[in-house]
Amino acid sequence: EFVNKEKEKSEIDVKNGQAIYDDRFGAVNNRRNRADMFLPFDEKIVENALCEAVNNLLPFLQSLDGMMESGSLHELSCIISDPGSPTQCVHCDTPFLPNVAPLYTFFIALQDVDDDMGHTTYLPKTHTKAAHDIFNAGIKQKEELIAITPPVASSLKKGDVAVFDSRVLHCGGANTSNGRRRVLFYFTFTAGDV
Repeated sequence: EFVNKEKEKSEIDVKNGQAIYDDRFGAVNNRRNRADMFLPFDEKIVENALCEAVNNLLPFLQSLDGMMESGSLHELSCIISDPGSPTQCVHCDTPFLPNVAPLYTFFIALQDVDDDMGHTTYLPKTHTKAAHDIFNAGIKQKEELIAITPPVASSLKKGDVAVFDSRVLHCGGANTSNGRRRVLFYFTFTAGDV
């Protein structure tokens, strides 16, 4: 409910010139009926949701190299996919860069994500330099990499979390449902400077 109201408010503020689009929404692959909406950390409901998620994920976070010494929150947002949103192109959220700590993204479903709402599909083990070199070499090489990498769809239920290195190639599926919005609360942590 909060996300729906916040999205409506943000869209109105942008339309009326009270806010800049890039201050409320992030870049998202294929924006038609899809949005990456920044969440206001100063809202108690957002703070509580993040704290609960991090507390539940703490053992995992502690296992990531450098996270306990220098880990920091990099992004706090929601991916919103409304009916009619098409399948995204396969992409990574961050490129592979040498000597740069990875970003770890946590997608938490705020409702059951049924097949017709568009699952996120991941191409495992594509967070590497070798995979990115192939992906960026040209269309033929990109298509071959996508074709030979077995995809994994995240069939999330309400409260489930999918964790991935933001360099992993992935795409959001089409929302072909009859009026159901897919919302993924997400945050990204890094153990280094960004």
